[in-house]
Amino acid sequence: MMSLLSQFKSCSLLLLIACFWSPLAKADSTSIKKSSLEILMNVTNSISRFTGNGIQQTIFEDPFLFGFKITNLNKTMALRIGINFNVNRSSEDLNGTSKVSTINSWAPLIGFEWRKKLSKRFEFYGGIDARYYYDINESKTTNFGFGINNSTIFSNSQKGWGAGPFCGFVFNITLRVSILTEGNIYVNFINVQRKFSSDGGENFTTFEDRHLTSISPSAPSSIFLVIRL
Repeated sequence: MMSLLSQFKSCSLLLLIACFWSPLAKADSTSIKKSSLEILMNVTNSISRFTGNGIQQTIFEDPFLFGFKITNLNKTMALRIGINFNVNRSSEDLNGTSKVSTINSWAPLIGFEWRKKLSKRFEFYGGIDARYYYDINESKTTNFGFGINNSTIFSNSQKGWGAGPFCGFVFNITLRVSILTEGNIYVNFINVQRKFSSDGGENFTTFEDRHLTSISPSAPSSIFLVIRL
């Protein structure tokens, strides 16, 4: 519930900023033309959870959570940088056994896009991205008894990189505020490792270490709020 409220508050804040800027759109059209910075926020989960259809996507599925774009003066090209992440830690204690689970996932992205204006409100864009994946999930279980602490750790990691084309559509609400959605198809090269330690992490036994190559298409399913500064 707290995560829903925090995400809804973030989305509401951006919408309030958008409403504040809207009456000034005509007055600062000249400054908009000179501006080259756009801030993006993925509001898909905020919207879906607010409507009761919440989904939990991984860093491999969502393009990015936050990002920004630097455009040229004509707004026909842009460099884009974004990041998707998920950091979480949970713990529970039951009958002398402690279990701690951690998720540490990061996926920075950099890309270049071209733009084509279709009408006053609509734009089409496409380009190519490169991104890095760092995803580690660990579960540590500790048994307390007779003055001896026995800890076991299971670790599952996925690291690698991917690249591929993307394209999407932009709807301009005002000169400063837009929403967009996009799809992509990435070729990913991932190293998957699964490890186990019975001595608290001093020594690990690797029982899976493999390299995966995959092509992962993603249909337009994420909605981004864009603010032009």
